[in-house]
Amino acid sequence: MNEQDPKDPSSRYAGFETVPIPIRVRVGRARCKVARLASLKPGDVIALDRPLGAPFDLIAGDVELGRVDAVAGGKGISLKLVGVPGDDDDAGR
Repeated sequence: MNEQDPKDPSSRYAGFETVPIPIRVRVGRARCKVARLASLKPGDVIALDRPLGAPFDLIAGDVELGRVDAVAGGKGISLKLVGVPGDDDDAGR
């Protein structure tokens, strides 16, 4: 049994293969005081908690689905899956 494969009739995802769900990509996080946010102007920089070149988090709802790299594709930016939760190497993080 492969409970991750929605085509497997015994999967916990069976029957949901065609249901669209919104996903988002989290680039990183930062903490700022309200005064700093209120004074932001074009050209200002906000440092994030992630090193340059590190993969981004792929999220659906509150669930992290994996880590992705941004790649060129189609008419804009596409995502390449580089790791899933539980990877031994944690996909470069």
